[in-house]
Amino acid sequence: QRFSIESLSGDGSDVVRQVQVTGRYTLDEPVLETELYALADIQARCVQCVNGDTHQQRAADLGLRLGPHFHWIDEVHVHEAEWLAHLREPLPDERTGYLLYPGFIDACFQTMLSSFSESLSVLEIPLSIEAMTYDLTLGRPEWVYGVRRETGVDLVVLDQQGRVLVRFQRFVTRAVPEATLRHMLSSERTIQSWRYTRYWQKQPLPTEAAPSTALK
Repeated sequence: QRFSIESLSGDGSDVVRQVQVTGRYTLDEPVLETELYALADIQARCVQCVNGDTHQQRAADLGLRLGPHFHWIDEVHVHEAEWLAHLREPLPDERTGYLLYPGFIDACFQTMLSSFSESLSVLEIPLSIEAMTYDLTLGRPEWVYGVRRETGVDLVVLDQQGRVLVRFQRFVTRAVPEATLRHMLSSERTIQSWRYTRYWQKQPLPTEAAPSTALK
């Protein structure tokens, strides 16, 4: 099945639809095979630790300043192109209404920021995901394990025992300079202009139509 997410703009009498996301989904199929990650082995490899406060400060330095519902990361353990992040428990108002709270999903993507060295000077924001699969019946999401590859980033969300609850395949980002991000979020620009730019092109004037002959 295919789906799309659209935004609506206009004054009610003249509504403009703009497609923001398209994708495909499947139902009633096995989602994830039972798979167990050895958390102790991963932590033994990922010896460099970045705590949550340091992570948030790094994000803020790059222009990403988020509210408390987007602060889920307790710490990130890093080794070269792989990392393991521990996420906090959801607050009471984050437990209902969603399979996965939006801030939690965003935090999974945020973990990649601390997987780079401190020389990272440009914010990386999500661009695309090839596939997402999930099975939340096994346990509570607690860990995010990521591996950066040439084709993108593979992320898995794990419970306390290392069982896979969510898998993001080939997560791709693009670098956005802070000046560009500030310009996008400035009050002088509207949301509708984020993905569209108007270009004026010279065109010849239409030829004047011959006057019609009235019937008598």
